Amino acid sequence: PYSAALPASAKILGDENAKVTVLEFSDPNCPTCRSLYGTMHKIVDGGGVRLALRNFPLEGKPGHETSIFISQVSEYAASKGKFWDFMDIIYDRANDSRVKVPEAVIEMAVEAGLDRLVVERMFQGEVPDYVNRGLAEDQGTGVTFQLVATPTMIVYADGKNPMVASGNTIEKILGRNPYKKLILEGKK
Repeated sequence: PYSAALPASAKILGDENAKVTVLEFSDPNCPTCRSLYGTMHKIVDGGGVRLALRNFPLEGKPGHETSIFISQVSEYAASKGKFWDFMDIIYDRANDSRVKVPEAVIEMAVEAGLDRLVVERMFQGEVPDYVNRGLAEDQGTGVTFQLVATPTMIVYADGKNPMVASGNTIEKILGRNPYKKLILEGKK
């Protein structure tokens, strides 16, 4: 069952009874992930679809130096029920340059209602075990799916085989049957 691929409920947005679930593997420094974030929110807000987000930081890739730290903070945020609050700030297009600066990431965490001291300690390497476990689980799931890029999305729908989508294809896929029909049914 696809439920094994889903993250903890704190990292799932939308109606828990939706007939269509999009599992997205994302890196907060990926330009396509950043531009797609608002689109995915609009899709979820439209009803009939839920979004499950897993961190897949592209370690060692130039321009992604803060991706691991942001992913760790997001795991801490999830434990406090503030995952989406934090991600909304992180993925806000106005913060494209801020996500590149660790001190700014700390400020964004505080804006999301997280404890500054905990986040500062994480930046200094004092990362709680549950945070490392959560991130390792996300990354391990991505490796199981043999991911090489972000965003990679897997569309799950009742009674249908999973379909892999990219940022360029997700709206097209969701806009045609069988997904379109299931989404409309889910809105009723």
